Amino acid sequence: MNTRTAKTLAELFDLLERRIQQLAAEGIIPRTKTGQYDFLGAVRGYVGYLRKRGLDPDPVEADLYAQRARLTKEQADKAEMDNRKTKSELVPVTEAAKLLEKVVLALRSRILALPIKAAPHVHGCRSIAETKDALELSLHDALNELAQLDVAMLGSR
Repeated sequence: MNTRTAKTLAELFDLLERRIQQLAAEGIIPRTKTGQYDFLGAVRGYVGYLRKRGLDPDPVEADLYAQRARLTKEQADKAEMDNRKTKSELVPVTEAAKLLEKVVLALRSRILALPIKAAPHVHGCRSIAETKDALELSLHDALNELAQLDVAMLGSR
């Protein structure tokens, strides 16, 4: 029988000696009465163990890997969000809602001002087509005002 020490097997399998002892206690690597390990049995046992783990991973270990992967993904997502906040690509929902409210109020005031601004133009119209053109002109003026609205400025108010 060809035997080796735990230290030799640990170097061969790139493990700690303690892990070799654990594998022996689990019956994966055969140990001789002299405290050494059957070399061929150890190689076969460890290769079989690795094959089994590759096909049928330990559920506790697989869950640990899944938890680590989930945590890593969450950390990466948080870092990405922080980077996007720093670049002003993301804003808090409450801040966006306040800004939207200001934009809607600006839109409302422009729309409510339309009759006052359009009345002088429409008053002198002699036909429906002329009235339509005057109203369209007033609408386009209001839309142009809104298009030039500085949303960033609204957000700072």
